[in-house]
Amino acid sequence: QDADVFGLQETKVTQGKENELVYVLRNADTYPYDVVFERDEKWTHRTGASLFSRIEPSLSRIVGERVRAVEMVFPTHAGEFSICNAYLSHVSEDERLPQVREMLGEVSDNKYSILMGDFNALSPEDNIPQSAVASFSERMKEKYCRDGKICYDTIEAVLGEGYVDVGLKFYKPEEITDKTDLSGGTGTHTRPMRMDYFFAKPEVLPYVN
Repeated sequence: QDADVFGLQETKVTQGKENELVYVLRNADTYPYDVVFERDEKWTHRTGASLFSRIEPSLSRIVGERVRAVEMVFPTHAGEFSICNAYLSHVSEDERLPQVREMLGEVSDNKYSILMGDFNALSPEDNIPQSAVASFSERMKEKYCRDGKICYDTIEAVLGEGYVDVGLKFYKPEEITDKTDLSGGTGTHTRPMRMDYFFAKPEVLPYVN
């Protein structure tokens, strides 16, 4: 796609050079600017998120203290343009909600702002019926529900800050949803779920295609 800026999630930077993708990108000339979440604490599950850019940002940083998120800010003729890439908790809404609130508290004041990444959460705009819980595996219930009901708090927090789900401007939910398989003994997704998103402030939408 010849992108100027792109983000990766689940960057296992604690593997060092064995994490070949990040290592190669950091040492290539194509994308000379990067910010990679590299904290290694129990809550990070030894993984993070990153941004790579061929354009020099005016600011490049890890966002917050308890969320795996990174941000780059670029000067434009209209003002500062913020891109934030996140990998929110895969465990439960109770873990994700404080993370997304911390992230929004750091970046949502930016008029020109994009949030993207693996939010590991369901959207109320995807019209998933409550009856779908009957088809959820136990792992899915733990991840997406509270008290037996689908919980949308994480994505609702983003929408509540004025962000727009860009995907739904161009496609129906079922057209941008694919099955996600949680392998490795953690259980499987028993129905298609969308967990990755690209959100933008309304001021950015005229420039999005």
